[in-house]
Amino acid sequence: MSAIVEQAFEATRLAQDADGNPTREELVYIVRNAEDESTALSAVLNVVPESRHNDRRFVLSNLEIDERLAEDAWRVNVTYELEGNNDGSDNDEDPYEYTFDTGSGTKHVVVADLHIDDFAVNGKTALDFNGAIGVDSDGNVGGVDIVMPQPGFTETVNIKKKRFTAAYKRRLIEMTGTVNAKSFRGFSAGEVLFTGASAQRNGSMYRVTFRFSVSKNTDKNFSVSGIKIGMKDGWDYLWFSYVDVEQKGGGGNVVAIVRRPVAAHVERVYRREDFKKLKIPTE
Repeated sequence: MSAIVEQAFEATRLAQDADGNPTREELVYIVRNAEDESTALSAVLNVVPESRHNDRRFVLSNLEIDERLAEDAWRVNVTYELEGNNDGSDNDEDPYEYTFDTGSGTKHVVVADLHIDDFAVNGKTALDFNGAIGVDSDGNVGGVDIVMPQPGFTETVNIKKKRFTAAYKRRLIEMTGTVNAKSFRGFSAGEVLFTGASAQRNGSMYRVTFRFSVSKNTDKNFSVSGIKIGMKDGWDYLWFSYVDVEQKGGGGNVVAIVRRPVAAHVERVYRREDFKKLKIPTE
């Protein structure tokens, strides 16, 4: 049975600054049918809004277990902070680090972007595989590993302990291996892969490093070995299907059966997410 989440009938607790302006709101929720703390926190996270609009805009900053009421019932405190009041850092000397790497990696290619030519010994007909690479005598396409640019970047920020909750850690785990659904740090949707985060605690702060890899979206209507392909987002997967065709020699007689790419296919293999959910402070 799914967890049941209800807001408790208690007055919202407010924190104010010296001028009497509210800076934080705390609400209470009761969760039933939750077997453990993580389930209770996730259930609340799924129903509470990311922000609350009163006279000012308050953004969700923290969820924590306040009390276990029964074997499967929990009291959860939800905190909203005034937007701009909490930048995620209390360290003015070192609030933010950003690194960018234009390194390279390898990519396994089975069909060439452009087939150049074929050559054979005297008296033989050069087999034309139309760009398929490393085709053996059984028709298997072996391909080749090539060096490709593989840019990436990391962002390191200080996050307050009260914000680095079990629910937030669960979110980081669930979003690892996802691709940006919207533009992110100057890159278009589909180009940035979140490869994970690491954190170290230092007193009341967590030093968190977020890691990203970048793969550029292609232009619209590009071609691979004569096959026209619509736009492919950077982290979508491109593969080819093949047919066996007869290749004829100069006299018109069949000299071989060769395997050639006949169609290209684009698959979405990474889930899309809004990277705003990572709650990384702005540079």
